[in-house]
Amino acid sequence: MPVPLAASGRYLQGMKPVTVAVLGGLAIVLYAAVAALQILVWNPLAAVPGASLVEISGHLDDTGEAFSPWSVLATLLVGPVLALALVVIAALGRLSAVWCGAAVCAVIAAGALGYFGAAFIPGMSLADAYGISGGDHAPGGLVLCAVSAVAAAGAIVFAVVAARRGARGAGAGAGVGAGGAGAPAGNRPPPPPPAGGAGGAAAGAAPPPPTPMAVAGLAMGARAQVFPPQGFARRARLRPRGAVTA
Repeated sequence: MPVPLAASGRYLQGMKPVTVAVLGGLAIVLYAAVAALQILVWNPLAAVPGASLVEISGHLDDTGEAFSPWSVLATLLVGPVLALALVVIAALGRLSAVWCGAAVCAVIAAGALGYFGAAFIPGMSLADAYGISGGDHAPGGLVLCAVSAVAAAGAIVFAVVAARRGARGAGAGAGVGAGGAGAPAGNRPPPPPPAGGAGGAAAGAAPPPPTPMAVAGLAMGARAQVFPPQGFARRARLRPRGAVTA
């Protein structure tokens, strides 16, 4: 992992996602503008030294190899549109700053493909009209390809940094949850008291239903109170023998 890019990933963690998306969007727009100048201005002038753009355009018209510059601009406009969408997503809080950096680098890396697609027809037109190579004649194309290569490496590095950060956050959260579940009973905080206090909970609780044995005991106690056994024994001793009671 390149050290400067890894340090940049750690630096992005302290920035706001919207800031990263806006700065990255400006970089994407600058890339598209340089690509448009390379295709429409610098490369034709380098391919036909000494001729002006008006003369080159007239010669393309005369030979039937003219092309529309609007098709070039429409192809290169894809990058700025993606940059605008990235700013909206970052403003909604859907991406972190590091993931925004990775997305910006990915768009710039893919800009090399957009550049080749936009420059293909103009290059072939110049090649057919002047009998020259259809490749780049100005150094701007090499610069754009170098920038895209660096951006591709940056996208990989930022994605790895963001993924590791997310994995560490998930692992820390799981560790905290497991530690709380597996704590000894002596270290756990006591449960909160009931809303009404201990007395309120006891007073508000319904008494348990009486058991059959308890009911039988209560009945025997009541019978003993009404007909005490000592009274029967005392009357039996006082009654004379042979007496008939009514």
